[in-house]
Amino acid sequence: MNFYETIRGLVTIRAFRKVKKFCKQNEDYLNKFIRASYNSQAASQWLSFRLQMISVIMITTVGLTAVLQHTYGTANASLIGLALSYILSVTGMLNGLITSFSETEKEMVSVERAYQFRNLDSENWQGIEQVSETWPERAKIEFQNVNLRYTGESQLALNNVSFVINQGEKIGICGRTGSEKN
Repeated sequence: MNFYETIRGLVTIRAFRKVKKFCKQNEDYLNKFIRASYNSQAASQWLSFRLQMISVIMITTVGLTAVLQHTYGTANASLIGLALSYILSVTGMLNGLITSFSETEKEMVSVERAYQFRNLDSENWQGIEQVSETWPERAKIEFQNVNLRYTGESQLALNNVSFVINQGEKIGICGRTGSEKN
């Protein structure tokens, strides 16, 4: 989201010469994302390794049972083949099932967060006046006895100036070049 908003506001960022600030902020966000993503991938790899070890133990157990049955002459080759093919598919399904559960749990955090926001109490709105839909019916900007200096000890640039700008009026500020009209 941050990257998209930065791209949309790129003209404004450049106009206010804040490129370095936003590059630094984007780098910080990216580092946080990579850190979280790395930890998630590491946990996923840890789980995958453990599940593969469980699969190895199950396959080894079936294989050793087959060898022992063959040694004692009680082995049926078709049943051993069936058991090995089933154990291979069962371990794959077990890995998929546990991985699906862990991914679901990981993604449910955002649902829990939304549920918590849903249950937040409303803020106290007592004492706030309702504003009419047509507000402001008559807008104006009014300056009364305004005094202005460019610096702390300089001469007054505006001395007791009063004026009113009514709704819809257009105004202009006149002055000589270099008189800081902005």
